[in-house]
Amino acid sequence: MKKIILENFRCFRGRHEYPIKPLTFLVGENSTGKTSFLAAIRLASDLGAGWRLDFKDPPFDLGVFDQIATYVGGKSGRARYFSLGQVFETSEKRGKQTSEVQLQAKFEKSHKGPQPELLKLELHDSRFSISFAISGINAGEPKRDDSGYLGVLSTPSKKEFRIPVASQIRGEEPITIHDLRTVLYFGFFRKESDLKGSKRKQMEVDAIMRLISGASGSNRFRPFATAPIRTKPERSYDPFSEELEPGGKHAIAILARLLRSSSKEGTDLFNAVCAFGKESGLFREIHLKGAHQEVNPFELTVKIAGRFMNIVDVGYGVSQVLPILIDALRGRRGETYLLQQPEVHLHPTAQAELGSLFGILAKRDKKTFIVETHSDYILDRVRLEIQRKREGFVRPEDVVILYFQRENGEVRVYPIEVDDQGNLSGQPAGYRQFFLNEMRGLMGV
Repeated sequence: MKKIILENFRCFRGRHEYPIKPLTFLVGENSTGKTSFLAAIRLASDLGAGWRLDFKDPPFDLGVFDQIATYVGGKSGRARYFSLGQVFETSEKRGKQTSEVQLQAKFEKSHKGPQPELLKLELHDSRFSISFAISGINAGEPKRDDSGYLGVLSTPSKKEFRIPVASQIRGEEPITIHDLRTVLYFGFFRKESDLKGSKRKQMEVDAIMRLISGASGSNRFRPFATAPIRTKPERSYDPFSEELEPGGKHAIAILARLLRSSSKEGTDLFNAVCAFGKESGLFREIHLKGAHQEVNPFELTVKIAGRFMNIVDVGYGVSQVLPILIDALRGRRGETYLLQQPEVHLHPTAQAELGSLFGILAKRDKKTFIVETHSDYILDRVRLEIQRKREGFVRPEDVVILYFQRENGEVRVYPIEVDDQGNLSGQPAGYRQFFLNEMRGLMGV
């Protein structure tokens, strides 16, 4: 994902596009839309993957339409629709050139919750550009004013087509990007009159279909989102499910299984977690006592000051950071993580070390970390690593800080860039004041 598209989405009035980079930090006062922003990223990713959208999927609960569409105020009341989407590059590459795709859905009010009344996909390539959309789907039969039809504009042929939506697409079910592909393919490219002709025309058709395939295949993994407060530590753990959940309870089960297996993956994960513990000053080592017995409860102990202690008996920060460490270190190459306040209950050194970890994993494993944070220590460590030109660390052009600020009753987002010396550019006057206020609050001033 290169950009997120929001229109009349909660506190984001009007249409906006914001950059998303491998290391993206969301900074700002409370109630400025940062959590809504994270939820929108996951929804836009689900839209691109062709999955049905769930506006109440934990850890985000956006509510019903009237709680999502922007309240404009005055006689206008609430916005009649909201939109969300994303801009990304397809998987098809020709040399150094890539094709840019914009996918956006428009939602209107329905008794079944927010339903997409318009799904639009635009693909821009050096060879051609196409744009197509389905509208009026959830209203049943297409209307006479061409809503409910698929419009296609293709260049260099510069020919526009309008295709009736297939009957199997119309109805009450929300539409997905896969529906667009189905309608486009069976409504246009399978027609003999359109397939007959020159070899160049056939090549154009094939190229467009590859672009569409690349568009729907761009979201390989669903972004994993963590809750702002992770699972409470337990004195002993029973065997439980490894199904991913925002509180992080699954992480301990995964670690126990990997250690039982004596696999290289388990050893590497264990060593990486312990290395973070040493660098951050949180702990020297972890140990799962009894984890090799699959059916019996086991203890999670942490080595601090030369002896092992039960995780319940050490600082709360250890239990809060372990799920983040295990998920981030173990996750597949190219995954995206939506993290809410990973610095909770951590002292400054440990917070700073998270900044180093995210930057290394973003570079090494091509992962994306979108982090909502109030920690100046995380941001300063990222800037310092860039200034030092640490080997294996993410490049400055792959880092962005999005500063959320309320202005005249609306939220405005300022993208702040980082140069190769760790300097910031594009920050508004309120950015530094925000962190000064945070520090004063910590000091009780």
